[in-house]
Amino acid sequence: QYPNAVMAVAIEKSFVSVCDGIPGIDEVYPIDLGVVCQSMHREQDGIVDAYRYIDSVVEELRSKRFDYVINMSSSGYT
Repeated sequence: QYPNAVMAVAIEKSFVSVCDGIPGIDEVYPIDLGVVCQSMHREQDGIVDAYRYIDSVVEELRSKRFDYVINMSSSGYT
């Protein structure tokens, strides 16, 4: 329906290779949820580091100014 549309996928970095076999995906944004989990389990500033990482990911995605977003995650982190 939209021949000029660009399909972008944000995905956990360990699953990036799955996107290689899916036709129509133009851009892949890997997210390292391991960094978030490891940070959250550290004492002191771990939660701050996790927040900073997620904030940087969100800011990068926002800068792309997507027209439409679908969250298909079943993760408890979303």
